Amino acid sequence: MKKIMILAGPSASGKTTVMMNMLKKRPRFEYIRSATTRAPRGDGHDSEYIYLSVEEFTSRIENDGMLEHTNFGGNLYGTPASEIERIFGEGNIPVLVLDINGVVSLKSKKRDFDVFAVYILTDMDVLDARLYERAVADGMTEKAVQTLEKRKAQNRADIERVRQLGDVFDLVISNDVVEETANAILKEFEK
Repeated sequence: MKKIMILAGPSASGKTTVMMNMLKKRPRFEYIRSATTRAPRGDGHDSEYIYLSVEEFTSRIENDGMLEHTNFGGNLYGTPASEIERIFGEGNIPVLVLDINGVVSLKSKKRDFDVFAVYILTDMDVLDARLYERAVADGMTEKAVQTLEKRKAQNRADIERVRQLGDVFDLVISNDVVEETANAILKEFEK
């Protein structure tokens, strides 16, 4: 049976860095772009999303065209089923980066593929330091400090929720060294 990989974890745990390391090691892995209703920001990351109107997004939900979706900050985000189909059709393996709700949603639905979900942890002091560095990079504005505090609180809540979810995640791993973390995830995925 076909299989997809999902990476989740607290903000600043290194999910994207680990994913990029795995993509270099396994050319058949392909990152899935999320769809969103938010406007492009022009920040150099706009190609990471598929931009849809609220009407287009809602229509896809109603027609089972979104594997999972969520509302974050007043905008809709989700995984288009067409992206999974395209990647499988090319003989590749889809890789997603989702939040906990997205993982729970995908794992709870009957699909024609298996879901291998990984939760990536890092020491809380390291997470806090990385988030602080991001706030500094954003100029330590009042908004950056508020975002910092909000993400720190969310990280703690997410980690506690993962403990309560039990077996939703196939692997919970500490990201101490990116290369080692990527190798360990690939080893478990390929069993």
